[in-house]
Amino acid sequence: GALAGAGALLGASAAACLGVNAVGFALTAASRSHKLTDLCGTGAFVASAWATQRVLAPAAGGGLPLLLTAAVSLWGARLASFLFYRVCTVGEDRRLRFLFPKDAEEPWFTGPSAYPLKLAGFWTLQTMWSWVCLLPVTAAHGLAQSGRVLPVSGLQLAGLGVFALGFVVEAVADFQKYRFRSDPANDGRWCDRGLWSFSRHPNYLGEMAVWWGLWGAAMAGQAPTLALLTSVSPLFATFLLVKVSGVPLLEAKSDKRYGGRPEYEAYKRRTGRVLPKFLLRAKGD
Repeated sequence: GALAGAGALLGASAAACLGVNAVGFALTAASRSHKLTDLCGTGAFVASAWATQRVLAPAAGGGLPLLLTAAVSLWGARLASFLFYRVCTVGEDRRLRFLFPKDAEEPWFTGPSAYPLKLAGFWTLQTMWSWVCLLPVTAAHGLAQSGRVLPVSGLQLAGLGVFALGFVVEAVADFQKYRFRSDPANDGRWCDRGLWSFSRHPNYLGEMAVWWGLWGAAMAGQAPTLALLTSVSPLFATFLLVKVSGVPLLEAKSDKRYGGRPEYEAYKRRTGRVLPKFLLRAKGD
């Protein structure tokens, strides 16, 4: 019974993630526009949370499970709307150019880029990303479905506090950078205002805190084995941001554009790559 329930929830999460991303892929491939990428990619997180929330009986679906679902929904709605508005305003996301053929008339599959095979691979990774990151929330819903009482204790509140802090940091950092870039007077300059004066990637720092906070809120007080298994969620998010698709790409882009300029090199020396340097000094002490 418990295993069947867990399988149903994992399946509901996978179906939601796959369904939203499949629609996003189909529309993106047909239109050859990437403007729906972040809207659908982030929307899959929200769809997964609500898909597993709906599986719960009404009596088991309140309290902590509902708080976790609401937290994911708040994060997803904010990030998806911001990224969609930004890409519609700017016109394109240059990081995704490699997924599309240079020739807009290139035929599917038989052209030199074999479009849209690379695009399909990218959307498959997006599907896996949302499913893996939602594992702590899915597991918390599974515990509630099995009859486990999930009180909102001090530990859970601490985790939600970390989530809230990360949410605010990410939202403020995104707004500050967007406002900076929207000012023509800052053309050709890197953002070093507000939170960006302490960290070169405060938005990613906030994003990592979001997933560590959700994992902490969902797994605090639960069996160590389950907590360890679901820690793949924040670990995976952190790995992607720090080692793969986040920090390394933007650091390389900024170094190529601004590297060698004394002001930029000074900015790099006085700010942390992700964590602010005052936190690193405190950790060293």
